[in-house]
Amino acid sequence: MQVNLKKANQCVSCVRIAGQDHSIESSDDIERGLALSKLVQQQNVTRQELWKYAEDESDVIRKIAVYALAKPEDEYERSLYWKRLSEESEGGVRGWYAHGLLQNTNESEVSKWIPCSTDSNWAVRWSVSEYLARYAESFPQLEKTHDPDLIQEEASKVLLWLKKSKDFM
Repeated sequence: MQVNLKKANQCVSCVRIAGQDHSIESSDDIERGLALSKLVQQQNVTRQELWKYAEDESDVIRKIAVYALAKPEDEYERSLYWKRLSEESEGGVRGWYAHGLLQNTNESEVSKWIPCSTDSNWAVRWSVSEYLARYAESFPQLEKTHDPDLIQEEASKVLLWLKKSKDFM
């Protein structure tokens, strides 16, 4: 299944949030999410503020914040993305961290990407597959699967390749 991210981003950007009755201070996660989305659309939120929202207790808020961060801006943020990806439990948030890491990745991160090939989250595995596809001449490829029973099987050849490559180093 091929995902057209440009088209997906166009759909997200066509969402219009009307009214002024949504508060980022609300106790309702959806209302807070709408307020944060509006702040993001209007570019009235700083990157530093987005990082604070990325730590929110609400997975709705974290997902919006990480989506809005888009990708790491420097090596410090990159290490923070990897840390958050490993600690985050909510699937949608994890997917956006992986997608952000994919945006400006390099070939040297293979030992971080391949272990994610068994991740239960489809978006994370999709990002691993896309990462490996960027460097097809250097790395084995990961077949994408939606079947939870096949995740380990599909990941086995890339995991074996990583183990063998570490043995030679």
